[in-house]
Amino acid sequence: MGREVLGQKSVILKVTISGIRQRHEFFIEHGETAFGRIPFLACRRALPVGEMMRIANENDLPVRCPGQQVFPNGKGPKDFLGL
Repeated sequence: MGREVLGQKSVILKVTISGIRQRHEFFIEHGETAFGRIPFLACRRALPVGEMMRIANENDLPVRCPGQQVFPNGKGPKDFLGL
């Protein structure tokens, strides 16, 4: 996929939780950081950090779930300004 999901309101992605393959809906949300507003793939349910990292790396976007957020490997909030 990649950054083309930014034009949509939501996207359904497959995640593996405790060995079970599931489909979860992720919404495109813009959140405030110390550097400005950046887009997040946001999920309403808590996910394991490993799955969040996999989704962030595959889509090249940060992922936010209740209580935590992750960025793709080697990237931080500054890399997503202006999207």
